[in-house]
Amino acid sequence: MREAEALSDEMLIALSALKGEMLKARQNPEVEVHTGQQALLHLTEAEQLVTRAGNQLFRTHDALSKVVRETAGVDENIATVRERAGAGAQLSSAVAHWDAPNP
Repeated sequence: MREAEALSDEMLIALSALKGEMLKARQNPEVEVHTGQQALLHLTEAEQLVTRAGNQLFRTHDALSKVVRETAGVDENIATVRERAGAGAQLSSAVAHWDAPNP
């Protein structure tokens, strides 16, 4: 869930940077002020869509958190997917170490 939320934020950051670059390019005195206006409108719409999608992700996260509290209670020791993956890698490393022949 957090990965999806982070990707949404990264998308907004990228769109914001793109908009900034588009506006800087338009400040060139040789470029007419209305140049790229349609593209800016499309980009602004894309930003709004990503913002709404991010809002839905946050609502989903909140709803899932409520489900966990209602069905399982709060357990601060629940490992995330990444933590479980990291623990699996550590375990594999430890097994490989112990299975290695001693010199």
